[in-house]
Amino acid sequence: MYRKLLYNDDCILEIDSNKLYFDSDKEYENYKLWAIKYPKLEEELLYNKNKQLRWNQGVDEIIEGVKTLYHLTNGSIYLQEYYDDDELSLIHIDAADE
Repeated sequence: MYRKLLYNDDCILEIDSNKLYFDSDKEYENYKLWAIKYPKLEEELLYNKNKQLRWNQGVDEIIEGVKTLYHLTNGSIYLQEYYDDDELSLIHIDAADE
C-alpha cells in the first residue's frame, strides 16, 4: 500500500517498507502499475491527501465578521461558521461536496 505526501507530487511513500520513492526511481514504476491495477485505491489516496490539505488544524479565519473553523472528527472534516458569536452551521465535507 502507498501514501501520497501532502506537498510533493513527484514522490510516493510505500507504507510496508516505509520507503520514499521519487518519480525518477525504478520503484516508482511499481507504484504507477499498482495505480493502474487498483484505480479505486488510487482515488482514495488522492481523496485522503486533499482532505488533509484542506484541514487548517482548527485555526479559525474571520472574514467580514464570519468566523470559519475547519476541524477533524473521526477522520471527517467539518466546517463550522459563526457570525457575531452565534453558530450558523455545521457542514460535513466529503467527496460529494467537492
